[in-house]
Amino acid sequence: MKLLLYLIAATLLALAQTALAADPCPPQSHLLEPQGKGTVDWTYYAVTVPLPPGPGLQNDPLARQEVTPADTACRGAISNLLEIISGLRLDAGHLVRDRIAADPLIKAQLEEIVTTAARLVSNPAEALRFRLKGAFLQLILPEEIKQLAEIQTVAPPGTGDSKTSDPQPFSGVVIDALAIDTAPALVPTVVDENGRQVYGPPFVSREFAVQYGCGIYAPCMNETVKQRVGQRPLVIRALRAVGPSRSTLVISNGDASSLRSASSHLSLLRQAKVAILVRESQPRQIEGKP
Repeated sequence: MKLLLYLIAATLLALAQTALAADPCPPQSHLLEPQGKGTVDWTYYAVTVPLPPGPGLQNDPLARQEVTPADTACRGAISNLLEIISGLRLDAGHLVRDRIAADPLIKAQLEEIVTTAARLVSNPAEALRFRLKGAFLQLILPEEIKQLAEIQTVAPPGTGDSKTSDPQPFSGVVIDALAIDTAPALVPTVVDENGRQVYGPPFVSREFAVQYGCGIYAPCMNETVKQRVGQRPLVIRALRAVGPSRSTLVISNGDASSLRSASSHLSLLRQAKVAILVRESQPRQIEGKP
């Protein structure tokens, strides 16, 4: 009996060591969210829709190689892109379509941006992809996200300069939300247990938000996350998600204090060096205002 127990324990130990040896996070793992007739990649910040077969293209690979986003064959895909983009969660209480409804000029500008910036993927052409950065974010991001001046860290009197007082500042911020049910948004918000905002529009500079997004989402600490937050990120665990769209994350008061007390935190947040780990979930349907 003892021998049997020993063999079982040895087997379990070997299996555990094998599991640890395996890479738990493939380098190319992205957080994908099926939406309508396409897919939202919250890690790569892109929306991809399949290219519908058009006249003369369905059984003609050579013809599909000559397709451009301006061709008639892509009009249906452009329409699907716009539908998915309009249904994206903008922030805790709004969808992108709410932003469009608030300003009639945005709709025409968005259509022009998507039509111009969408790119074909695969050869022959199989899908159309639009990156959710640059001109799109400049147009869509709330006005509350403003250009912020560069933040200089000043050491207290008698402690020397900031470089000597904090020789290894954090390189970024990771919010671990793998254990809770939450939903990605273009403008994530993080609050403490008292509802005081720790990260959101007032903290990120529009310059970086437009260029990189306010924060990326991923299912694990993959290479894209490491590139975003650096080699020494401050890792904080989310307690729960709140709000109509469940995209506002709540962290403990202790973790919020740790973040606020880090000498580098304002600069990190200003540059949007933030990543949120979210478990992959079931497809979420595009719906009205949350």
